[in-house]
Amino acid sequence: MSNTETMTVLRPAGKSERRCIMRHALGYYRALIVTGLYVQQLQSDSPGELGVETFVPALKHCIAAQPILSAAIRGEGTESPQFVRPATLDLRNHIKIYEAQTANSTTAANDNDILKEVLIETHEKLYVDIERIPPWKIVVLPLLKQPGSSERRFYILFSYSHSHGDGKSGLAFHKTFIKGLETGHLTNDANPIYKPPSSPLLPPIEKACKLKISLPYLLRPLVATYMPKFLAGMLGLHTSAGQRNPDSWTGTPASYDPENFHVGMEIIVIDKETLNAILAACRSHGAKYTGLLHQVIVRALSQALPADAPAGNFVAETAVDLRNLIPGISADDMALCMSGFYEALPRVDNGFGPGGKQDEDDKEAMWAGARSTTEKLAARVSTLSDQPIGLLQYLAHFRMWLVNQIGKPRDGSYEISNILSFDPFSGDNSANQQHTKSLDVERMVFSQPANATSSPLCFQVVSRKGGDMVMTLTWQRGVLGVPDEDNFVKWICDTIQKLTTSIASDAS
Repeated sequence: MSNTETMTVLRPAGKSERRCIMRHALGYYRALIVTGLYVQQLQSDSPGELGVETFVPALKHCIAAQPILSAAIRGEGTESPQFVRPATLDLRNHIKIYEAQTANSTTAANDNDILKEVLIETHEKLYVDIERIPPWKIVVLPLLKQPGSSERRFYILFSYSHSHGDGKSGLAFHKTFIKGLETGHLTNDANPIYKPPSSPLLPPIEKACKLKISLPYLLRPLVATYMPKFLAGMLGLHTSAGQRNPDSWTGTPASYDPENFHVGMEIIVIDKETLNAILAACRSHGAKYTGLLHQVIVRALSQALPADAPAGNFVAETAVDLRNLIPGISADDMALCMSGFYEALPRVDNGFGPGGKQDEDDKEAMWAGARSTTEKLAARVSTLSDQPIGLLQYLAHFRMWLVNQIGKPRDGSYEISNILSFDPFSGDNSANQQHTKSLDVERMVFSQPANATSSPLCFQVVSRKGGDMVMTLTWQRGVLGVPDEDNFVKWICDTIQKLTTSIASDAS
């Protein structure tokens, strides 16, 4: 029997989904990952190893709750891809487990280094056979049990194609997964061959809501394309939804070499005490954390780049979640509901030093900038009109559009994607209260792969409610346009941490 005969066609891919599918087909963007550090209270000194059978019942629960997890993709490299559902899934294709002793190798100094190695390896892999196997998996990374400890700690990396969901979808998966782990023993069904339910998929964003595009918003990129560049710059017109101008730092032009396409990564952890102080400072200054983070990143970039670098401003892109405006899609659903907001922020060369200390003028300027961005973001998330993602409805040939971006300047300098706070038991507290002592998620990590056509730097942010915040900085290696990328990025991360600590100290 052929694969076609065993597949059920679910629906055509939507426009935003087609963009993600084609990026993967070209190799430009691979696995998106949302990671949880799970902590299990053991009832025995010899609990047994974590095996495939440990996670099969939980994955069955997830697939039943999130229909997109049973969707493969037919025609990935075409302009008319479809979501299709196999008659059965072999869950062994969706589980990878590392050996604990391998994870704690001599090359890893701490948990973050261990995790970073596995994240990078996972990010760089393309999904294979996606016409038959849905493009997602969990990667289990056990940490060695400490002598005398009654806890088992292990990372669960949920790796998935962006076509199957945005960053918030990763949180929805983990919320479903931990419930599946807690209740899996009730079914005791460890058979990895699974017949998924016949549930329909959620509609694509353009079918679930009306993405209105005004004529001026539609024509602006078109006019800028054919107008002389100097005149387009004077009039503030751009050939894309971004705000790039000749004075913007955007790294090197978009590029893709399949033999040398790698992701760089750094991880920053902000402890809960520092985070609480920063959030209190934001409230007192009438700003949100994302608005403040833009100001911190701009100062870090301004200090890291040479004084004579062509970087008069930075085009900041923020991922915008439209879920609250879309009927029938909630925070607990895996879906693709993101748009973007672009803002050009000026370089800041004065007012703060290497230790993160700021003079009063720079503090005032920083908070004014944070408030301004906060207000603009609030306006963007309150409307479905003139969203950049809405422009995709006018695009017919995604392959040509993406391929034509290679060799051209990037639209942005950096991107922030903040998926906010994760509470694994929200919305079902009474049912889960008895389980919180036996299994919990201590920390979350959100990270993206290298992106051949995106901003050169990507900052991903997530926190565990009541716990630490983790920020990852990822980039496509070789595109930052600096002699030593690793030192450049470490300088940025160090400056972010120093400025963050200084802001928290001022607030306390």
